[in-house]
Amino acid sequence: MLRHRNLIKGTVLVMLGILSFLTGCKDDNRELEGGSYTDVDKKAPTEIVSEEITSFSCKVYTNAFSELDEGLDWGKYEFKVSRDEETGKYTGLYSFTDSHADLIRPEFTFEPDGEFLKKVNQIIKDSNIVKINGTHHKTNGIPDEFGSDISVKYSSGEYISCSDNQSSQIGCGIIKAFNDLFYTESGAAAYYESDDLNSLYLHVYEKDKYTLWLYAYRETDGTYSLKVTESIEKKQTPYGKKAIDKAVMDFVAEEYEKNELGSINEYPRRETNVYYDMELRFGNTDHTVRNDTAISDEQCLALERIKDYLLELAKK
Repeated sequence: MLRHRNLIKGTVLVMLGILSFLTGCKDDNRELEGGSYTDVDKKAPTEIVSEEITSFSCKVYTNAFSELDEGLDWGKYEFKVSRDEETGKYTGLYSFTDSHADLIRPEFTFEPDGEFLKKVNQIIKDSNIVKINGTHHKTNGIPDEFGSDISVKYSSGEYISCSDNQSSQIGCGIIKAFNDLFYTESGAAAYYESDDLNSLYLHVYEKDKYTLWLYAYRETDGTYSLKVTESIEKKQTPYGKKAIDKAVMDFVAEEYEKNELGSINEYPRRETNVYYDMELRFGNTDHTVRNDTAISDEQCLALERIKDYLLELAKK
């Protein structure tokens, strides 16, 4: 399924790339669907002397890559560092949004030290991104699932700014270097170190009658939250975000293990009018359970028990 999705995305990029080639790079391409154009900041430096970063932001999608380095996944990575002008204090941020899962992944904030900033600056140097500094390329009509946007500011006033919404301007090796650094220093590595259930998504759907979107997840401070929206005959009721105990996640994990929900084969398919699609993350490993697969009656009842229990908590 993942390979199929990436093939579709790759085909979209190729088709838009051909269209942008045929239409050239005229100014009217800014308004043309599929039109491609590039803005260049001719004042942007092509060499950076300063070693002191005052802010750094890198948003990069990996969806256009045919293969990824070990430790990376398809989705959006964000790496940020900013400095408070009054206090001089630095704040870092790390986040990853998975393109192929609906599970919530929290953002991690942290206080980077001088050594961390030196490592960030070294990766920037290794990327040689300064050579295309000031280049901003855009192709109209591409969904917000590709490319990169990079900004770096230095105490000297020097800067790096470049973007491309079609393909990443940095390779997998550089993305991995940033990810390894931020993943560890932000506390994300420690967060995912435990094999406990840290995130759950449950979607229940019956055509024209009922839809449920349910999220339960562990926050970065160790607390747990539940968010639920229910739709009955197309009338939506959001129940808001509520705090829950770890015991709630333990209940779900126990149902998952006890009923062997992780060992269900995809075939033969099971006919159903009410669809259940559940995603779970234990540690940093994702699992999916659906009731239109080769699932037993008892396993279907386990899915219903999980839904009923969490929905009842949301309604309290």
